[in-house]
Formats: sequence, structure tokens, C-alpha cells
Amino acid sequence: MGPPGSETIVVDLIVPATGQGVVSLLARDSSDRRRSSYRINLDRSDYQQLKNIVSKAQQAKDEFDTMLKREMPVDSEVEVRLGLLGEPRARMGFYFVAGAGHPPLLAIVAGDPSDHRKSNIPVLLPFDDPNGFEAFEAVLKKTEQKIAEILAKGHHPNGLLK
Repeated sequence: MGPPGSETIVVDLIVPATGQGVVSLLARDSSDRRRSSYRINLDRSDYQQLKNIVSKAQQAKDEFDTMLKREMPVDSEVEVRLGLLGEPRARMGFYFVAGAGHPPLLAIVAGDPSDHRKSNIPVLLPFDDPNGFEAFEAVLKKTEQKIAEILAKGHHPNGLLK
């Protein structure tokens, strides 16, 4: 998912037959071996936090659109930090970015804070691109539906995610 380029974000629902699963986010850059990829696994609370981040991104976009409708000047870039998810060796920061000549987007910056030799991977998901934010949001909704289907079958009475 993402605009044309080599940086992508992949969402996987991983459910082993023997236990509870995780939602996995993978940011990768196929053009740069030094950056390669970062993966984070989300438990139940992390996944809820991701859903909150996506909701905050939509709210920030709506507020930005309201500013434009009121013809308020946007002559500089607006950046709102929405949240941070991850583990010590792989983290993803989520930002709403808009203004000064480019459309609003959700920027996901993946990196390893413990290894400064490795570059961060920025994944840009424009709101006005059906392959950007809309696609990311749709994948999360499909993930929700899949979780609900699995829970409805009664295979995971204590919840699907750890």
C-alpha cells in the first residue's frame, strides 16, 4: 500500500492454531538494502491504539479541510504527531502532514532507534489517493471483519489478539 514507489506498508493478521494471534505491520523499501524492512507485532492494546491513530488522522484531515473551506491561509507545513507503536528494535511513528503545496497525508516512519546506521523508511499515504490512506483504512476494516468472523466461530473465547 502506498503511492507509486518502493516504500510499502503491509498488514497481516497472524493467528497460530495453538493460540492467540497478532496483527503485524511491515514497512519495507525494496529499493534500498540498507533500509530493507521493519516489522512490529501488535497485541490487543497496540491494535486498539492503531485504530485510535487512524481515527485521529481522519479528524486532523477534517480539521485541515475546515481551515481550507474558511479560506485560512496555509503557507507552511502542518505536522501532527498522532502516535508511536513498536518494540525496542522496530518502531513506527504516525504523523498527519499537510499544507504548503502538497495534499494531506498520513506519514508512517519506521525505524530502529537502537541502530543509527540503518535508515528510516517513510511510507506516505495520501488521503486523496485510493491506494493511500483509504486503502490502509480498508485493510484495517477487513482485519476487523476477519477477527469478528473468527471470534464468532468460538475458536478463541478469550479474544483473538494477545
